[in-house]
Amino acid sequence: MKQIILRVFQLFKQHHQTTILDQLSFEVYEGEILGILGRSGSGKSTLCQVLSGGYAADGGKLYFQGRPFSPWKSSRPPIALLNERSSLLPMMTVAQNLFLFEPISGQKRFFAHEKEDVRKAQCLLKEWGVSLEPCAEVKELSHGEQHVLESIKAVVNGAKIILLDEVAVYYNEKDYEVMRKQIDRLKERGITVIYADSRLKPMMEICDRILLLQHGRACGSYFREEVSEKRFGSLLAENFGEFPSKQHFTQDNNTVFCAQIPGKETSPMEICVRSGEIVGYVEEDEAQLQMVAEALSGINCKSSIPIWMEGKQVRWKRKAHAKKDGVEILYGCEDQYHLFSNFSIGLNYCITVLDRVKNPWGIIKPGLVQYLFQKEVKDERLEKYSGREAIWDLDVDERLALYLERLLLFKPKIILIYNFGRGIDFISRRRLCQRMAKECASGMAFLLLSNNELDLEGICSRIYH
Repeated sequence: MKQIILRVFQLFKQHHQTTILDQLSFEVYEGEILGILGRSGSGKSTLCQVLSGGYAADGGKLYFQGRPFSPWKSSRPPIALLNERSSLLPMMTVAQNLFLFEPISGQKRFFAHEKEDVRKAQCLLKEWGVSLEPCAEVKELSHGEQHVLESIKAVVNGAKIILLDEVAVYYNEKDYEVMRKQIDRLKERGITVIYADSRLKPMMEICDRILLLQHGRACGSYFREEVSEKRFGSLLAENFGEFPSKQHFTQDNNTVFCAQIPGKETSPMEICVRSGEIVGYVEEDEAQLQMVAEALSGINCKSSIPIWMEGKQVRWKRKAHAKKDGVEILYGCEDQYHLFSNFSIGLNYCITVLDRVKNPWGIIKPGLVQYLFQKEVKDERLEKYSGREAIWDLDVDERLALYLERLLLFKPKIILIYNFGRGIDFISRRRLCQRMAKECASGMAFLLLSNNELDLEGICSRIYH
């Protein structure tokens, strides 16, 4: 019988009085591939950060191999975390990344001995059955290959558990296959893998057991053979009472936005969004999803995707033309909110007015900004930010809400939200849905673009695939 390698007991974590992990308890066995399945905002990333030592827990206990364990107090915890973006140094070679911080006689070696490391890397990669060139720069590797290399480095440095936190966000089909084989290699060596994701399909292919996570609580643990894919989908589709239901969005209003998305093997798919509607579009291929988002928002004006606004076909020559026609885009990931960290919250709120009205060429001069907005902006929409001056005083979801308010200043006809829900917790996600429902009541439309259908269920009046 397999031994328990990690036990999580009543783990509790709060952030600004919001409960992220709520008395979470579960067990992980040696050599097991455990899937943590939940929607965006369910607490998966926070759990991974706590287990790897990135965050300290506010309550609960962790046991590693039967002994109490606090990874946030350990200099070298036996749990390694891999995120969607690799932590490897892109300008260095495979060999240099493998042994850059290798401990030697109790000290860290910051400069690699190149010839020795190339020889050692060749032996190591051969031992793992990985066909990577030791002298190749990491930036030349695909996302999947970088994660393979990162997992090998973690095991070499003593990791017994590998955490994979939504690593497949930017994967193509080849990357999926490369990483799946690496997970099999890790299992053969007795390494435990915890795979956290919001997409069910890859988990059904690689995980031995799947733990359902909702609102920071464990909702059940199932062996892959016990439950069908359809059953998992229905389990995750429960508890959507807090979100706006389909009846909030009218189906018989005039269409404000329409586009024909080319299919890979099928005929083009027509996406229509009516006034007062929230519509979803799902594409698992991240590159294809980004291409569609850039085309529909006018960022890529050379795209051949036909677009109609209120029944008239439009051909935008630049992004400003799409904005003029009433199309805005909001990126659902924290590094793309286009806020200025050296400006106050009030200045960030009205900087769009300056950019489009006072300064139509898009040239932003800080001195001009300070002159025009010397007095703090007074607006009821900014009351919830009172007491905080700088952008970095705000949480990720607050910056997202602030940027959404900026877009709403110009009363667009439709707002595209790319990767809806990514990087925000469940409560912030609910607030965003309520804000969208309020705008839909006044006739605005939303198109949510995502690579995960589960993130859109219960929110959209219909979902295109």
